[in-house]
Amino acid sequence: MDFLSNGIYLREPFNDIGSLILSLMHEISTILETIEADVRILNRGDLEFLFQVITDGKLLLSTDENKRVQFEKRIFFENFDFKPVLDTYYYYMRKRIKETGQQ
Repeated sequence: MDFLSNGIYLREPFNDIGSLILSLMHEISTILETIEADVRILNRGDLEFLFQVITDGKLLLSTDENKRVQFEKRIFFENFDFKPVLDTYYYYMRKRIKETGQQ
């Protein structure tokens, strides 16, 4: 693995994405001297997770402000468009759990 200013690049292709993520978590934990490194592939993330990342997460590095702003803008708009659907879904999920005690 090579850590470059605009991302993390692999020297060889990984067939097992799980092994890649574990390897990255280990490398980042070692560099940051912490055991709490979480690695996610953002272009495969679900909307709720991506919204949480850009609203609650800390930006460590941005090498292309235009792309970052466009990405964040897209996630904000998509989240606000989809939020009523999620709110309805969670309302009925909580209601069912209260009524039946199960998911």
